[in-house]
Parts: sequence; C-alpha cells; structure tokens
Amino acid sequence: MRRWSGRFKELSGFLKDVWHDFGHTVMELAGSGTLPQILGVIAISAAFSVIIIVAWALLSFLLGLLVWFLWNQVMPDLGLPVIGYWQAYCLTLLSAVLLRGNSVHLKE
Repeated sequence: MRRWSGRFKELSGFLKDVWHDFGHTVMELAGSGTLPQILGVIAISAAFSVIIIVAWALLSFLLGLLVWFLWNQVMPDLGLPVIGYWQAYCLTLLSAVLLRGNSVHLKE
C-alpha cells in the first residue's frame, strides 16, 4: 500500500508542477500585453482546457465501465435489476454530486 501512496504523491507533485509552470508561462506571455501574446495565451489556455476535458471524459468513461461491471456482478444476486452502461455512467455522476466529500473548515 505504501508503494501506491508514494506514487500518488509523486503524481500529485508532478501535477502541481505542471499547473505552476502553466501559470508562469501564461503570465510571461501576457506580460507586455501585445496582441500576439494575448492570442498565444488564449491558444495555450484553450489547449490546456481541451486536454483537461479529454482526461476527465476518459476517466469518467472508465469509471462508468467499472461501476457497470461491478453492479452487474453483485446487485442482481441481491434482487436488483441488471443495468446498462449509460445507467451506470449516470449513477457515477449522481453519486459524485450527492456524496461529494468537500467541506469547509473555518480557522479559529
């Protein structure tokens, strides 16, 4: 388990570095405010947004497959119906909305 924990920490650090480098690059490009630099910032931001959206879509697709497989392996034995992929996908989205673990902590 420690091996995976270390890898997740490495991945988290890598993603923080990428985000920091992205922000630094955008600030450098937008520094003097000329039109080509502003268009460059817009192009980089659009490309970054597309990459994030594609990564989210791929991961949510894979999570839907996992939920679909697990549901159809376990739940019919408990008397619940077999579901299709899109029902499993919507179930993952619904559970993400309803069971989100974010909370706000106020400093005292």
